[in-house]
Amino acid sequence: MIIYDSEYRFIGVTNSTIKKLNFPSFLALKYKIKDDFAELFIKKNGFIYKFDYLSWIDYILQNPNNSNAIIKAGDNNFYKLTFTIEPYYFFESGDKGYSLNISSM
Repeated sequence: MIIYDSEYRFIGVTNSTIKKLNFPSFLALKYKIKDDFAELFIKKNGFIYKFDYLSWIDYILQNPNNSNAIIKAGDNNFYKLTFTIEPYYFFESGDKGYSLNISSM
């Protein structure tokens, strides 16, 4: 699972996702990402990438049938990922966030 807050800021990732993407550790993943998980995406027509003026999460929410990205994984290989997205809410504050799961790789 990849976790974003209501402002589309990348705030976390599960250990199982780190392993699925062939990174040996959280620190290895963190070394490749400055601010956003989408920095791992390869810009290619027809696929999601780190857009300049639109969050990739917003794009998926508006285009649920086009949730594919090409990623350079921790083993330096390229993989096609398909994401599912689900909003969640913090119980105390009611703030919204987004969890993204890799549904296929």
